[in-house]
Amino acid sequence: MKMNELEQATGVGRETIRFYIRAGLLPEPERPKRNVASYSREHVRRIKTIKSLQKDRRLPLDRIKTVLDAEQNLTEEDPPFAGLANMLASNLSLDLPLGHQKISAVTEKYDLTFDEIKTLSEIELIATHEFDKDTILDVRDVAIVAIWGQLKKAGFSPDKGYGPVDLKRYAEHADAIAKKDVDFFFDRFSGLIDTETAAQVSTQGIELTHQLFGILRSRAVLREIAERTSGLFTEEIE
Repeated sequence: MKMNELEQATGVGRETIRFYIRAGLLPEPERPKRNVASYSREHVRRIKTIKSLQKDRRLPLDRIKTVLDAEQNLTEEDPPFAGLANMLASNLSLDLPLGHQKISAVTEKYDLTFDEIKTLSEIELIATHEFDKDTILDVRDVAIVAIWGQLKKAGFSPDKGYGPVDLKRYAEHADAIAKKDVDFFFDRFSGLIDTETAAQVSTQGIELTHQLFGILRSRAVLREIAERTSGLFTEEIE
């Protein structure tokens, strides 16, 4: 397409388009003849992306160029933040002090049965799918099994009609929140920071939002209980 067609398709004037080309935000057009420039749908797409990033995310042009360059270099074999999951797993394991343990040790310590461990696996609360007494649970599985054991001890026990399957709703909510969080993170940070920085930022973000969610849930539970008991929940201020 010609320059005037590109202007009409994007709503951007030719001087701005030429500036984008000089700044490396747009590729050079094809030049089949001297003094003749031919623009493609890729020029239209990139200009619209630039306008969107300026309007919706209020990014300056140098950061927009970083985003566009990262997008151009992206391949299926080289996704954004490759290796981030492993970095995060290492960082987030530091707050799980129980470490790896055998199923037999965990069941004995928390007075659990193998059937309870199987149920936790079936509802996808833990990742383990083997249930030999010598099977090693990873740090997160150990922590989850330990929490179920502590819940039983606290009174949320089978004789009250409470079982491991009742924890499934937490896994479902966690999956839904995680998807939104990761979509948000990749949308905002892809092309702007490297994987190591992403690990640092997301580690802190996960830890802080864990705290935030705990506070919000506690407040919501208190309000719900107050409503059901015909009371009025007001937070105490000393």
